[in-house]
Amino acid sequence: MNCASLLTAALLASFATAAIAAPPNLVFSQDKRMVMSFPRAGTMAHSLPITTRATNIIYGNLTPLYPKGPYVSYTGYTIAGPGYIEGEQFWVGTPFTPTAAATAKTIKLAVSYNGGTNAFAISINADTGGTGPGAALWTGTAANVEDFATCCAIASATIAPGLKLKAGITYWVVVFTDPTTSNDFYGVWDGSSKDQLDLGSFATNTGSGWSIIPTNDIPAFEIDK
Repeated sequence: MNCASLLTAALLASFATAAIAAPPNLVFSQDKRMVMSFPRAGTMAHSLPITTRATNIIYGNLTPLYPKGPYVSYTGYTIAGPGYIEGEQFWVGTPFTPTAAATAKTIKLAVSYNGGTNAFAISINADTGGTGPGAALWTGTAANVEDFATCCAIASATIAPGLKLKAGITYWVVVFTDPTTSNDFYGVWDGSSKDQLDLGSFATNTGSGWSIIPTNDIPAFEIDK
C-alpha cells in the first residue's frame, strides 16, 4: 500500500458518514467541522496562476511551485451559513503574524463550493489575546468558487484601499457567511499542503462564539502586498 493510500485510510478511519445535508460522496468528522471527499477524476481544469513574487507575499501557506497541488483539494474545514438546509453555522478563522510591516492589498483563499449561494464573506480581524478573532479591520466577499475536491483555482479579493499590518502582531483571516448575501453558502476551506509536519491552531464559530482548535492542519490562504 502506498503513502497516499495509507493517508486516505487513516483519514477515513477518523471520519463518519455525513449527517448534515450535503452533496453525495462527502465524509464528515463527528463534530462536522472537517469534510473529506475523494479527488474527482478529470477535474484538473484549473491551475494556480503563479503571478505573486515571493517579495510581495506578506504571509501565506499556498504552494505555487506546485500548480497541480497548491493546497489539499479533497479535505478541509466546513464553512456554512445558518440558511443552508439544516440551519447549522460553521465559520473558520486562522491566525497569522507578519514578520515585517506591510500594507495588504490582496487576499487569496483555497475555499471551494458544495451548495447554496456560491458566495461567502471574508475579513481580516484583530487578535483577542488567545481566544480567537476580534474586531474586523477589513471585510470583503468572494464568489463563484470552484467545486470541492477539484483543483486548483484560488478565491481572491482586493483589499481596498489597503490594510496596514504591523510586524509581530497577530491577525486573523476569517471566512464566514453574510446574512444578506451568503446566508445559505455551504463550502470548504481546504487545507494547506505546504507544511505537513508542524501543526498549528485555528478557531471555529458555530453560533455561540469562537473556540480555539489546537494542533491541527491549517487552512490554505495568502496575504499579498
